[in-house]
Amino acid sequence: MAKTEDRQLAKDFVNLMRAFYIATQRPFEIRGDIKVSSRSFNVLYALKYHPNKEITMSALAETLYMSGQQLSKLVSPLEEKGLVERIHDTINRRQVFIKLTRKGSRVVDMAVSDMVKRISPELRIFTPAEKEQFSSSVRTLTRLLEKGEYQQW
Repeated sequence: MAKTEDRQLAKDFVNLMRAFYIATQRPFEIRGDIKVSSRSFNVLYALKYHPNKEITMSALAETLYMSGQQLSKLVSPLEEKGLVERIHDTINRRQVFIKLTRKGSRVVDMAVSDMVKRISPELRIFTPAEKEQFSSSVRTLTRLLEKGEYQQW
């Protein structure tokens, strides 16, 4: 692919990411008593699906491309709501692990369900053929992104 085509592809990708960002930015309200921002949801989701069920705060911050301080500000309210638990290493007290609680796992499941409920009606505008094309494109895009630096873990 020529450099100009690479630039156009990158621009198209930025436009896709902006549309995705807009579609997923509304906060989730679970049972009326738990509100989870999209950034907090990303923390919970990463904890639920990360291969290490207990991960250090610094490793999670690196995984989510944020500073330890930013992560700590997100984790504190999640911990207060009983969604995550911080565990201090018994040998090195400065090393802090973070773990998703059962309640936190249920919140992730409910938030995903809420997203599906919100997005599904938007897909009704597509014909069956467009839905199949969209589905195939999403699967292909996911597979291609996971080849590069955008892979999850």
